[in-house]
Amino acid sequence: MKVLVKWADNWADEMDLAGHFVTEKAEWDQIAKALGNYTNEINYCVGTNEDIDYANGTEALAQFTVTNITEDEYDTLHKLSLLSQGFTGPNIEEFGEESWDY
Repeated sequence: MKVLVKWADNWADEMDLAGHFVTEKAEWDQIAKALGNYTNEINYCVGTNEDIDYANGTEALAQFTVTNITEDEYDTLHKLSLLSQGFTGPNIEEFGEESWDY
């Protein structure tokens, strides 16, 4: 099963940021578990001198919305090159996959 993962947040009440990506549900579950267990601060760079700060992974995780999608919906998104667009939120590479326990 695949999921559509949307991320949205605001930088300093000056700009709204959003994006999405499609992934396998099992992969998202691993990422969400690891992110939820991440206790260090996360700084997500959204521009040359702008970053959104999260106190921990749980706070960052709250900015994501996850929706199950059908194979037909996946095929449509793929056909339209919309599997990933915009900002997709903090990711594993941003703050050290090696420190995640999943």
